[in-house]
Amino acid sequence: MTLEHGLSSAVDALAAGRELLLSSCSRRMVADFPQRMSRLMDDYFSSRLEEAAAEGLAPDFGEIGVAAVGGYGRGRLAPFSDIDVLLVTAEDSGNDLEELVSFLIHPLWDLKFDVGHGVRSIRQNLDLAVSDYKVMASLMDLRFIAGKPGPVSVLGEKFQKELLPSVGESLIRTLWQERVQGASGVDCVVLEPDFKNGWGGFRDIQFLYWTAAVVGGFGPLDDDDLSHLHSDEKYLLEVRSALHLVSGRKRDRMALEQLPDVASLCGVRAYSPAKRAEKLLSAVHRAMIRIRSMGDALYREGLGAGTDLLDWDGEGGVEGVMEVFRTKSRTGLPLSRRTRRMISAMGGAKSPVLSRDIPVLLDILRSPYGWKTSLEMLDSGMLTVLLPDFSNAADLVPFDGYHRHTPGRHALLTVHKTLHIIEDEFSGVGGLTGRDTDVLVLASLLHDIGKGGDEHSVRGAEMAARILEYADINGEEAADVIFLIREHLLLVRAARRIDMSDSFSLRELARRVGSLHRLKMLFVLSMADSMATGPRAWSRWSEGLLRELYSRLHIVIEGRSLRSQEDLLRNRRSQLRKLSPGIVNKPFLEECLDCMPDRYLLSFETVAVLEHLKAVYRYRDALSKDLIRKPSGRGGLGVNVVRDCGRGNGWVQVAVAAMDQPFLFSSQAGVFSLHGLDVLSAEVFTWTDGTALNIFTLRDPGDDSLPADIWERVGRSISSAMTGRLALDYRLHQKRNSPMLRRDGPEVPTVITLDNDSSENSTIIEVQAGDRTGLLYDICQIFSRMNADIKMARICTSEAKVFDAFHLRGADGRKIEDKGRLDELVRAVEFAASARS
Repeated sequence: MTLEHGLSSAVDALAAGRELLLSSCSRRMVADFPQRMSRLMDDYFSSRLEEAAAEGLAPDFGEIGVAAVGGYGRGRLAPFSDIDVLLVTAEDSGNDLEELVSFLIHPLWDLKFDVGHGVRSIRQNLDLAVSDYKVMASLMDLRFIAGKPGPVSVLGEKFQKELLPSVGESLIRTLWQERVQGASGVDCVVLEPDFKNGWGGFRDIQFLYWTAAVVGGFGPLDDDDLSHLHSDEKYLLEVRSALHLVSGRKRDRMALEQLPDVASLCGVRAYSPAKRAEKLLSAVHRAMIRIRSMGDALYREGLGAGTDLLDWDGEGGVEGVMEVFRTKSRTGLPLSRRTRRMISAMGGAKSPVLSRDIPVLLDILRSPYGWKTSLEMLDSGMLTVLLPDFSNAADLVPFDGYHRHTPGRHALLTVHKTLHIIEDEFSGVGGLTGRDTDVLVLASLLHDIGKGGDEHSVRGAEMAARILEYADINGEEAADVIFLIREHLLLVRAARRIDMSDSFSLRELARRVGSLHRLKMLFVLSMADSMATGPRAWSRWSEGLLRELYSRLHIVIEGRSLRSQEDLLRNRRSQLRKLSPGIVNKPFLEECLDCMPDRYLLSFETVAVLEHLKAVYRYRDALSKDLIRKPSGRGGLGVNVVRDCGRGNGWVQVAVAAMDQPFLFSSQAGVFSLHGLDVLSAEVFTWTDGTALNIFTLRDPGDDSLPADIWERVGRSISSAMTGRLALDYRLHQKRNSPMLRRDGPEVPTVITLDNDSSENSTIIEVQAGDRTGLLYDICQIFSRMNADIKMARICTSEAKVFDAFHLRGADGRKIEDKGRLDELVRAVEFAASARS
């Protein structure tokens, strides 16, 4: 009997069946895809085992059973799920089954399935399950698929009768502890949910069924709960299967850019990709929240875990529910399942009285367990009852590359972070009062309520004003809340874009903030909002910028003199002369002081200037030698010195000294990118003697991955680029299209913003775009070609997106005023930033 060719073989039948099943999902997921995929795999093992017997590979066929475990055991296979099987023998006969295992498993590997397998006797399985809870868990989903059913049936019976009653409860308690320790509290309600290990995902579904098996039923869950459980599981299986197809591989976390395509495969229809994504994600979140809540209730109430519960008798309407939540926020006690169901069913049947309920809400949010209580208020629908406008924005999907949560979850996390910042930094004498805390909590809760429309800060302030009026909150307290919501992005944006040494910009910001009291509150909200946004927006570098801006504005608003520019320059020069002996010689220092621009002296502390001067000294020495060696007109063109001048939390500062010449800064930026170095910010200074001293702040990898001679390599590359021996355009094109580095990221829209008002001396151009290798180089090339000199650049990169701010001046050293030239510059930068390769 020949099994190598033809559709009669199990292998070919599986390959053809899978191809047919996948092709049927080209436009819409097949409703029962997981079950059909599991049946295909069942048929393969059944047929393949018969083929093995015919080939003489299983002489003891009657004593071997093949069982599915894990997701396959539950009959729930996505397109690229792992296939976990167990070969069960009646006795530990010691027979060598290696050939049989190879015959069964190797063809699946050839078909690119991920297969996990084990070969154990009934007794070996039971003994191992007692000592290894993961083996125990796998046997919870044991399902016979091929061979002799006897061994698998006996194993299942012994497991149910002998093992589960004795160690089942211990297994569930172990899983509960892992579940509690591994959950951050909001894992499922992230924009990129993890269907396998995330909060409310398939691990939680398994936990539900396993707990029910141990306790002998679903305890506090009623028929509606069980109906939701089955429909939610089915929906999550459909979405995960669609995610596999969109990804072309096994994937458990759904990336933001995949949402619209996954939604289409799941039959979600809407007028735009963003709306499809919102509808899908909202449904996924609701399902995962219900699953998590049911798992919590079944463990606490069904297993008799000894946990006290809060039970509501249904009396008192909204006021009664708010008192239940107030008790929860003070004690940390969970709600009973019955109470949670009643609250969720309330909907709009009861009307809140905001003048009564908002003070209670503030008390809840400020209480010891306010954070977890606020999440349950959101998940149960109680916040929707209180604040319908809040719920309208709560489930929107921000496609900005920064936010980790939907606006509703983000707002509650902002409240949580706000209270921590107040306690850590502003709780003492001269800090913030209880009244200020209430203002900040309200502003944090409502700061993104205007999402879903243009100018969400302004729109949100108007919406908040109406809510405050209904809540009888007025006067200065209401004015502060409205101010904070309207201006909650002011400090964050300013920290990323303004020149901190520009007194004009600082005075304008101080005028807009108005008072020291409001500055403190706005600083707290800015910090909390950034932290809650996620690591793509909040880093040690961005925190440093925000704190520096706060410190400078504090001085301006408080009325302390910033000292005149002349006084600062005089003091800085005096400090340099005092500290320079042993570092640089006096004649060299005086030459430098005569040549360096005032802005440079005002931008850096004395110690940093002395470090930079070491690079300038080496550059001048190299320049003098190069001018002797080369013909007139060519000397100095490629000469540069790159020097590590200090490190901080997550960053390294590098000084690059060279002769000023066209395309210098863009070439330096391109070389850094070519060497895999991310630029965080850059300051550009041209001295009167023709020296260009550019100070780059780079992201520090922090893992000792940089070669010891990295700065010598960078210097050689800059030299080659400036002398025509290194084609940066070609090299960067090669790098960004390298198969090893290529990453399919989302199509981030390009937004170019022109600001000719914030700075007295510079035109500011902001660039928001999708990140790619060499983007900074491409943008700076445009500036060089259009004679726009870069005086300062502040770069912010968050995985797939950049937010860059450039301070530009024309050839005359002033801000660019010509409208036609500015329009052309904006269009050119937009073109450069939008290119994908």
